[in-house]
Amino acid sequence: MPLVNTTNNTSDKVIKRNKRLTDLELDQVIAHYENGLKAVAIGKLVNRPRTTIASVISLYKKTGSPKGKPSTGRPKKLSKTSVRALKRSVRANPHEPYEFHREALAHAGVHVSKETILKTLKDEGFGFFSAIKKSALTDEQRK
Repeated sequence: MPLVNTTNNTSDKVIKRNKRLTDLELDQVIAHYENGLKAVAIGKLVNRPRTTIASVISLYKKTGSPKGKPSTGRPKKLSKTSVRALKRSVRANPHEPYEFHREALAHAGVHVSKETILKTLKDEGFGFFSAIKKSALTDEQRK
């Protein structure tokens, strides 16, 4: 039995996901909405998911603007993915100095200071340990 395409989507377009809409796209969505189009049709026109378009329209109805409020505070230097990578690195190499882990992050394109690594590890529940200093042997103990 031959395989048959049973989906309604025959276009070769791939819907963009996990990206913010540009100002131009936001303006296009609102223009189409004001012309009477529904979220599904607008989503197909601008190549975005219906839920994204519905969220933009809902925000526009509430505030009169399709743009959300600006973020408050400074953005985090390390993303959730970078924090997971740092934790994985520390668990795999617990006795390596912080410079080792900083260089591992830098190799992945994330450049942070030693203080940022220390603060992140502390926030993630890692403890800090210092090596025990061994006393020098006396002449009696050497014999």
